Amino acid sequence: MSHNIRSSVFSPNVVRELTDKTYDRRKVAALEVESLVKETKEDPEKITLVIDELVQDFVYSSDFNAQCGGLISLAATAIALGPDVAPYLDTVVPLF
Repeated sequence: MSHNIRSSVFSPNVVRELTDKTYDRRKVAALEVESLVKETKEDPEKITLVIDELVQDFVYSSDFNAQCGGLISLAATAIALGPDVAPYLDTVVPLF
């Protein structure tokens, strides 16, 4: 299955697994996103790029599996950031 999602922050493998139909593969990809966030925790610009891509390319996707992958990855991102998630909350959980 081909997806129109293009990403500059995530590897093609992570993108493929985030959009997979099986929960376990999406979960593995989310754990990779969590690791990426932990590695770049001191780079707010990179964290913002990660969150923006998760929201725009996955959560707002018309593909249900991509939406699920985006949501579980946002949760993993919040876990990786811990209390440092506060500055990013407006992007992670936008108030309409």
